[in-house]
Amino acid sequence: MPMFFLLYCSIEIFKRDPKNKENQAAAGVMFTLFFIFLSDYAQIVLPGSFTLGIAIYVKYPATLLCGTFALMFHFLIARRHHSVPWGWLRTAALMPVLVYFAILFTQGHQVLVGGVRTEAIWKLEQPELPLVLLLGCMALFSFINFGISLKAWLQTSNRQEKRRFLTLIQAHLLVGASGMLCWWLSQRLEGHVPIPSTLSILPIFVWGFAIRLLMNRSDLLPSASSKFEVLYKINPTAILLMDRQLVVQEANPSSVKMFGGELLYTPLYRYLNEGEETLEGKITSEALLMSPWVNRECTLVTLTGQRKTVLIDTDTMVAGGERYVLAVIRDITARKQEELYTQYIAHHDPLTGLANRLKFNQMLEEKLAEAERKARKLAVLLIDLDRFKFINDTLGHQFGDEALIELSNRLTEAVGEQGVVTRLGGDEFALLLPGINEFDEVILTAESILQLFLRPVELQEREFYLAASIGISLYPNDGDSTSHLMKNADIAMYHAKSSGGNQYRFYTQELNAALRRHVDMETALRKSLENGELELYYQPQYDLAADRLTGAEALLRWHSKALGAVSPVEFIPLAEQSGLIVTIGQWVLEEACREAVGWAGLSDYPMTVSVNVSAIQLMQPDFVYIVTRALRATGLPAGQLCLEITESMVMDKLTMVMKTLDELVALGIHISMDDFGTGYSSLSVIQQLPVSSIKIDRSFIMNMTEEQLERSIVPAIISMSHMLGKEVVAEGVENAEQLNILRGLHCDTGQGYFFSKPLPAGEMIRFITGLRNSA
Repeated sequence: MPMFFLLYCSIEIFKRDPKNKENQAAAGVMFTLFFIFLSDYAQIVLPGSFTLGIAIYVKYPATLLCGTFALMFHFLIARRHHSVPWGWLRTAALMPVLVYFAILFTQGHQVLVGGVRTEAIWKLEQPELPLVLLLGCMALFSFINFGISLKAWLQTSNRQEKRRFLTLIQAHLLVGASGMLCWWLSQRLEGHVPIPSTLSILPIFVWGFAIRLLMNRSDLLPSASSKFEVLYKINPTAILLMDRQLVVQEANPSSVKMFGGELLYTPLYRYLNEGEETLEGKITSEALLMSPWVNRECTLVTLTGQRKTVLIDTDTMVAGGERYVLAVIRDITARKQEELYTQYIAHHDPLTGLANRLKFNQMLEEKLAEAERKARKLAVLLIDLDRFKFINDTLGHQFGDEALIELSNRLTEAVGEQGVVTRLGGDEFALLLPGINEFDEVILTAESILQLFLRPVELQEREFYLAASIGISLYPNDGDSTSHLMKNADIAMYHAKSSGGNQYRFYTQELNAALRRHVDMETALRKSLENGELELYYQPQYDLAADRLTGAEALLRWHSKALGAVSPVEFIPLAEQSGLIVTIGQWVLEEACREAVGWAGLSDYPMTVSVNVSAIQLMQPDFVYIVTRALRATGLPAGQLCLEITESMVMDKLTMVMKTLDELVALGIHISMDDFGTGYSSLSVIQQLPVSSIKIDRSFIMNMTEEQLERSIVPAIISMSHMLGKEVVAEGVENAEQLNILRGLHCDTGQGYFFSKPLPAGEMIRFITGLRNSA
């Protein structure tokens, strides 16, 4: 009967909550008691040859393990009333068992049990001193168990806990009383009746029997199957039941995962922070009774030291005459981190980690309000990188990003705590300098930024030199709002870039006026074709050897109704920047071809019209088709069209340009290299290009009779071009002396005011007719 009762108890207690350490330890006590009684019974019914083996390998190991589980059980139940670490306790509890097996397998069983003697039906072992000492440890464990239970009973004020520990104390007292009774009986009966070894373990059975009988009344162990089953096993949130001191009495499995371990019998406030302050002493059950928490956000510090953000809801309940606090805790750490990340991304540049445009505007608003209150000044610097596109085109955007990161780090280090660096987008940065006192402070900062770009950026083991254009606006001089300061800094930066870059500019009213003209000019230029404001002029070109007209260069003029006559120096770059050059260039090409067709019957020789082509036009994928369509639409032979290109457009996109030029030459169109000598073409590239003529820039012709250096350059260009099989056109011929020198150098063609100024289409026709009549 004891055996089956103990086996039932071990299974029933373990099944209550298999994951609970108290249940595991209590079930271990009952299960090892079952083995002790089973081995004692087996010694009685089996032959004597089995007695020693059963005692050595079953009964005594089970007895030592029973003491181990009992010690663990008591310390687990009273965990909040002692500070013994679980690892140390487990080691100490297992030590007798480990020593027993160490002796058994190293020195043999004779050291532990001397033998077995038989008295009547009883078979009695003869334990040796090492075994007696180990069994004495079990008695020591019993005293420790009683002491820890008594201490916990005296310290706790919780009624439920008091009932638990009182049950343990009563069980120990029963064990002690039954043990004394067994000892008294053994003394009285010694020498008269053989005393079985079973009698010595009966008090332990009384201890287990007492715990089982009192368990339901005292609720000694939690039962997950009967209490809060859905909350314990299904709900992913942590659910805690706490006493009046907010000490955790019940906790579902999700709480163990959330808190990083078991938290029974510890106060909840030990794990909670608000900000960086602990809530210890700030929350009580009375406070929660008056004002329960609803979605209260706190920081949870787990047993492993991990910090989590949680939402807590609380309510109170009464059970067994005691008031308890029920807490439901939800982990929102992932959601909080996502919110913080979203907020961070909304205000920061993901590539460099700098503040972005939105954050910059917010900071500028705050600093403007502060500057107004304190009558201070501040400066806004807009920084745009020069030649950054070259890195992206050469190496790709990945290395462009690396360069941006490197430059953002340099800017941050250079500015330090004096200002705030932000990336507005692309290769544009902004710098806010609040609280400046002197104008010179801004100048020093701008110059220090320019100095940063003197150091190259190393990418793919190559050095790249960049520069920056900086525009500066000041508060309150240049504006008193974010929009005004940003706009004016942008105006100043635009002028710094258009002036060649690698410099800074302060905003002035003059710059603003120039920008207004720029905006008005772009608006008017967009309507110029529609309004019929564009016109082509033609400057004649002469064969210097035959002294006859060979053609003319088409030059675009703009007579704006709103702005008057606008110089090509102004509107051509604007057309290229705005992309209007594609539409305007197509009109120029078609118009020039149409006019050239009308020259055919006016001259005894074929007349060639030269049309300037921009880099943007040449890069258009359908440019060859556009030229072909213009020739077909006007009827101009391909051989009477010459397209003039510059050195820079060829060198920037050599491979793509070569393919387009080859297709144009295959149609019979002539290609001329314009402004030769001002760029950086090499002889090998010129030799590869399918150009039929090279046009010497007017700057070399203009001073040819005054500067010996120029006189030496022009002959070199003419000689080199002839050696490569190219014709030479000299533009800017202004007087007879220049003409005579060029003829002496065997220059092929001349163009300039000496022959004629650029002429409108009608005058060009009269000019050609006049030459024919005079001949």
